[in-house]
Amino acid sequence: MIKYRQDIDGLRSLAILPVLFFHLGAIRLFPGGFVGVDVFFVISGYLITKIIYDDLSNERYSIVRFYERRIRRIVPALIPVYLFVCVGALLLYFPSEGREIGRTVVSSIFFVSNILFYAKSGYFDAGAKTSPLLHTWSLSVEEQFYIALPLLLVLILRFGFAVQRYVFVALTIISFVASVVMVRLQPEAAFYLLPFRAWELMLGSLISVGVVPAIRSRPLAEIVAGGGLLLIIGSILLISEKMPFPGLLAAPACLGAAALIHAGAGFQTLPTRLLSLAPARFVGLISYSLYIWHWPVIVFYASRTGELDKADKLILLAIITALAILSWRFVERPFRKPHGADSRMGPVYGWAVGSFVAVTALALLIAPARKAIWPDYAVPEQILAFQTPPRAAMRNGTCFIASGSGAQDYDAVQCLSLRAGARNVLLIGDSHAAHLYAGLTKAFPDVHFLQANASGCMPLGRFAGPERCTQVISKAFDFAAAHGKQLDGVIISARWKKGDARRIGDTIARIGSAVPVTIVGPSVEYRLPLPKILAQAWPDQSGGSSASFRGEPGPGLDKAMRVAVERAGARYISMEEAICPGGTCRVWAGQHIPLQFDEGHLTTQASHLIVAQIAPQFRFR
Repeated sequence: MIKYRQDIDGLRSLAILPVLFFHLGAIRLFPGGFVGVDVFFVISGYLITKIIYDDLSNERYSIVRFYERRIRRIVPALIPVYLFVCVGALLLYFPSEGREIGRTVVSSIFFVSNILFYAKSGYFDAGAKTSPLLHTWSLSVEEQFYIALPLLLVLILRFGFAVQRYVFVALTIISFVASVVMVRLQPEAAFYLLPFRAWELMLGSLISVGVVPAIRSRPLAEIVAGGGLLLIIGSILLISEKMPFPGLLAAPACLGAAALIHAGAGFQTLPTRLLSLAPARFVGLISYSLYIWHWPVIVFYASRTGELDKADKLILLAIITALAILSWRFVERPFRKPHGADSRMGPVYGWAVGSFVAVTALALLIAPARKAIWPDYAVPEQILAFQTPPRAAMRNGTCFIASGSGAQDYDAVQCLSLRAGARNVLLIGDSHAAHLYAGLTKAFPDVHFLQANASGCMPLGRFAGPERCTQVISKAFDFAAAHGKQLDGVIISARWKKGDARRIGDTIARIGSAVPVTIVGPSVEYRLPLPKILAQAWPDQSGGSSASFRGEPGPGLDKAMRVAVERAGARYISMEEAICPGGTCRVWAGQHIPLQFDEGHLTTQASHLIVAQIAPQFRFR
């Protein structure tokens, strides 16, 4: 039995609170709040490895007993959450959505939800982002680690400490390097999958097995602990979700957590004393319940209320805290330690299997039960069907490279070649350029459109980020500069954000004056997929309810972009004015056809409609 450490419970509070406030919308205060999950990984790696290693070293290890403890720790608190999600999906969601939620429940039960979300993590997948069980990906990563770790320790324990140390260090380095590489090549894999997250857990393992030498002096312990605390806080305050993560950017928070754990093992430092204060310990004790409850509550609440104001956030915080305390007091604590007959392992495994079977059955019944109690779902489901991205219309995989694909998938021969005897116009940008392609080709049948689009890649300044950005977008600008006299126009469109107006002039200048340039302004965006908003409001077809779900950017950025573009001598086309004439936003492209298939991208029908409307404004030779 390992010694209880108050400071580790305090460290859990430092991990969970930024995650909670980040998901509640306090992104300006905690832009890197999501790194709390990485801190949890380090804590879990340390504790689990220490438990197994100590048991193996003392020849009292039992894999059956180990998993019995894991079941007691993890499963009981999850069951009420699964029931809550199933009931919520039955009452609030459409049959097709309920079917998907049922799949996530089942995948979470078997601790493979990270794999499911990775498989669904294409750039345009809105369902995953709004799944009430999205957060269980981290639990799946941990449980997969718990399966692999005992096997590893059993294999290497027979060797001397030197060999054990080299194995742990080597695996940590390999996983870290793989994460750094993969975050550029395939960020979704780096985020969700164990091989690219294992190094975070193994940082904790390195400490627990004694690979890192013990700290022998208090001054050094104070420095290490203080540095660790600063690394975590700095990550929370300075990192943002726009940056490539995890990879290198996950290292400071993970190293900070490891430093605090290591320093606190030998000395009571100032940071560890702060983390050991009663309020921090209490939040740490309920951190698991806080984590598993917070996301489904937020998702269900936000799916119906639209914009979360301060009052909504306070209400949600109170609800989540109350649920977490109740879960910890009446579920976690009673199940964690065996008493009497409950100390036998057979009933524990039987209870776990029975619970999983029952919840699985309930999850699979969500969709048919929803159809039975609400038969009039045909039109809303028809609307929801438009959430499938029109990949062919955007030339996804050839001229538009979405996340999950690399620069090598870009077909420069097909997409970046001039056509003799035709007007040639180059379309540069991210997915918000690609969704214009279908409309452009229909509105200008005599124009040959060259295309260089890559998701999440801003066509301005330095082309940082994944290789699809640094290669595809850069190649397009080099082509435009080199073939300006042969091009009849360049169109640049992107998901413009605040601050981009200051950089757009340099971007236009990079192309040169030999070719006319048109900049298409930011599209209208919502905080939920527009088909979902419209389906929820059915049979109201006015679209008025969509206003409460309107997100950024807004008219202010549109005006700033226009001023900057026109000052640079280029043509500017306002999507804000095209979609929201007079301030009221159009939401339909036809009967039961939403204007957008997710939060901001145009459906194929909408691309035809909107581009036909703005066609006279384009500047071609």
